[in-house]
Amino acid sequence: MEELSASNKDHFTLAVATISVMIFAISWRRWKSSSSSGAPSLPPGPRSLPIVGYLPFLRRDLHKQFRNMAHIYGPIFKFHLGSKLHVVINTPDLVKAVVREQDDIFSNRNPSIAALAISYGGRNVVFSDNNSDWRNLRKIFAHEVLSNKNLEACRFFRRDEVRKTIKNIYSKIGTTIDISEIAFSTEANVLTSMVWENTSDPNAKGRQFGAELKRISSNIVELLGQPNLSDIFPSVAWLDLQGILRKMKRQDCIVGGYTIPKGCTVLLNVWSIHRDHRYWDNPLIFNPERFLTNKYDFKGGNLNLICYDKDG
Repeated sequence: MEELSASNKDHFTLAVATISVMIFAISWRRWKSSSSSGAPSLPPGPRSLPIVGYLPFLRRDLHKQFRNMAHIYGPIFKFHLGSKLHVVINTPDLVKAVVREQDDIFSNRNPSIAALAISYGGRNVVFSDNNSDWRNLRKIFAHEVLSNKNLEACRFFRRDEVRKTIKNIYSKIGTTIDISEIAFSTEANVLTSMVWENTSDPNAKGRQFGAELKRISSNIVELLGQPNLSDIFPSVAWLDLQGILRKMKRQDCIVGGYTIPKGCTVLLNVWSIHRDHRYWDNPLIFNPERFLTNKYDFKGGNLNLICYDKDG
């Protein structure tokens, strides 16, 4: 029995030593390849644990955590989730390098498993790759929905809904209101007006309809943002371990003086940029009047303000 136990120990020690040597050899080869090619180094970032990477240290408020990490590691940093490399960008200049100067590299999507399920395999204008199919989808969407002619035809719907919203808010002066719910209901009413020429009434039934739309939208957003083991460990994607049922342009590039490896996920921390004192005066103060000036470009010309437009 003692001989058998000693034999098992020897086998375990040999297995551990073999795995350690393999990991060291792979790491050394990657380092040697990177240094010999003369390519810039990867962005700085926190140390990660084996297998799981930085996953155990992430909090629910990722946007705030990323901002704090930017104060430590700089405006561009990296971290690993399992075997997947992630790069976070926190300044408009670096965002410009991604979405403007090298958009042909970054324009392809790397959707999560949940996004693929919701978009029927990435077959829509949001999650499709930058190819002829996507260009056709974009052309149809821009022509049928966002053309000047169609937007002008729906101008009265937008005007009426905005007037109703202002009247609704004005009638509640002195009371607490949920501005996000009111804004969502306004957007939903504009869309239903454009599609069905009908809006929800401001009565109990109409509010129930708006609340239901918001609940469905929130569920979709939550599902898209929910971590999935298949996204962290792509090798087990075929198992669909969480029941949630991918293709990116494979090319390295340089951003901010650092190498961004092919296949990694790049995250733009818009929340941090929109609250940065270097680009905004009193960013934490609710001041809608600041957007009445010509200082801010809503068409994407100034990336201090990152928003969506029909050309982006």
